[in-house]
Amino acid sequence: MKKFEDFNSMPNITPLKPLWNETVWKKTQNIDDKNTYPFSEEFDDIFFQDNVIEETNYVFIKGNNLAERWHLKNYSEFKIGELGFGLGLNFFITLKKWIESFKENSNNLTFVSIDQYAPKISDIVKIKEAYPQLKEVIDIFLSLNPILFHGTNNFYIDEYKVTLKLIISDIGEGLKSIENIPSNKIDAWFLDGFDPKKNPDMWDAGIFKAISTLSNFQSTFATYTAAGFVKRNLERYGFDVTKIKGFANKRHMLKGDFSYASPSSHQKKIKSSSDIAIIGSGLSSSILANKLACQGFKVDVYEKNKSIALGTSSNPWAAMYPKLALGDDSRSYFLTQSYFYAVNFYKKYITSFTNTGVLFLSNSDSRNEWIEKIIKLGRKDIFESQTKKMINKINGIDQNLDGLLVKHGGCLSPSDICKDLLNHPNISIYLNHDYQEYKHIQPNSILPIFLKINNEKQYSNLIIASGLDLKSYVPTINSMKGSIIGIKSKELSGIQHPINHSGYVLPQVNGITWLGSSYEKSRHLMSSGEIQESILSRASEVFKNIGSSKDIIQWSGVRSTLPDRMPLAGAVDNNVYVMGGLASRGLSFAPLMAEIVACEISGFSSPVSKKILNSLSPNRFSKSSS
Repeated sequence: MKKFEDFNSMPNITPLKPLWNETVWKKTQNIDDKNTYPFSEEFDDIFFQDNVIEETNYVFIKGNNLAERWHLKNYSEFKIGELGFGLGLNFFITLKKWIESFKENSNNLTFVSIDQYAPKISDIVKIKEAYPQLKEVIDIFLSLNPILFHGTNNFYIDEYKVTLKLIISDIGEGLKSIENIPSNKIDAWFLDGFDPKKNPDMWDAGIFKAISTLSNFQSTFATYTAAGFVKRNLERYGFDVTKIKGFANKRHMLKGDFSYASPSSHQKKIKSSSDIAIIGSGLSSSILANKLACQGFKVDVYEKNKSIALGTSSNPWAAMYPKLALGDDSRSYFLTQSYFYAVNFYKKYITSFTNTGVLFLSNSDSRNEWIEKIIKLGRKDIFESQTKKMINKINGIDQNLDGLLVKHGGCLSPSDICKDLLNHPNISIYLNHDYQEYKHIQPNSILPIFLKINNEKQYSNLIIASGLDLKSYVPTINSMKGSIIGIKSKELSGIQHPINHSGYVLPQVNGITWLGSSYEKSRHLMSSGEIQESILSRASEVFKNIGSSKDIIQWSGVRSTLPDRMPLAGAVDNNVYVMGGLASRGLSFAPLMAEIVACEISGFSSPVSKKILNSLSPNRFSKSSS
């Protein structure tokens, strides 16, 4: 295991290329064993043996007194922190125990686990075969179609109010990624991992210091080890430690309580009866409004136009294109995490979404180079190389380029999504309300002010997501005009998934094939005829026959952008938030941005790292933040 300070020098670590658990299934040295067990080649140690379910229940669940604590009213979200996810056994066993006692009014459970190595899905399937009593919970996890990457992976089991936050990272870096966010404080720790003699870095004193920093008031811990240096480090950083009888034939284990945090350090969820105002009815606003409404908040959505989603979200048909950068910076991690979060969100909540995948053609030297790099990642669960023959046969077209299929993605109607999500009994919509500014009447009471409308209703939280109107809060925000055209084309009617070249063509909807797109940095540069000619010309360079284009429909929208090509999601004032700057990536960015703001408002654990939060902060352009 690499030390925390060596993390940045670790080779080839990018979001899409994590380190994987290299697991070998074999028999133990016990001659009575008939089954095979997973061994880690990296640590020359076994992951678990036959009695792992009983051991986890004894050491971690009973050791942290979880069955009694889970349903106490002082927890709206109970957070377990685990060091060493391995192949997920502790999580699956904990999930099984949680489900057995779950009720409608149960709290939320968030299981935060950090591991340097990502588990292979094939190994998790083998666990299901080895432990049939865990089949139900493992099937629940597998049904989420987990796509793992380096960094923060979030999986939501809504029916049981469970979130798995799996952080694939060096332990020290993983702990650092969630610190200094009050809602991330942990209530119970599972200190798992391989034998301290074989995995000393995970039991380093700096790790215990980070655990202390991240521990909530009355946090507990349990661990199977009773090593003296582990006990001393826990006591050094604020834990009262007790040595008790270990599981089965093990002599001792450690458990204890955190004694340093004060009750005020526990951030509680605000009352769900509180009213929240959202300015704007576009895609990110609608997703956020629905998330908050589903939590029980009353949400008022204010729109300056005569109907909802008349801005950029009025786009009739759009593709969620992955912009999968291969760097080791905050933007690369956000692009990866937001894209797969969006895919999972649409699969689960938007019935009109079909996961067709997205095809990229090798239409330039730079595109060829990008495709080659992607293929070398070896992520066959995400990417598939396709020949021109395959592409033409699948899509019923005639063109001369090979390509890369991203297996996850597809097309949606943003305006339809907005209408569906805003149709909720806890959401009220107010049209023709031109927002101007807000005033703090009291510390937790905000009054939005509208042009020519007298409003007296105050709110606990205000979210402003109104595109270019955010300029008064973030002066660096700018505009970009985007246009697409729709044609009736029999020749392109068989296209099965979005096809990206120097432009793009989408699968037909309502008899129309949409092609795009043009981008302009001001509102009125190209005439309508010039836009149509530009888009058609680029399509004709690739497709040998796009059919006649006499009756052309054109759609244009003005998108908001920022200098660093990252959107905005965060607070600009006490209980006042902004969201915007999604540019042409609204479908990919909006769901995760909405989740980030929803968690900040409700006090739930943040879905992203501290670095990503900082890179999305609306205050990042101010002089004080530089």
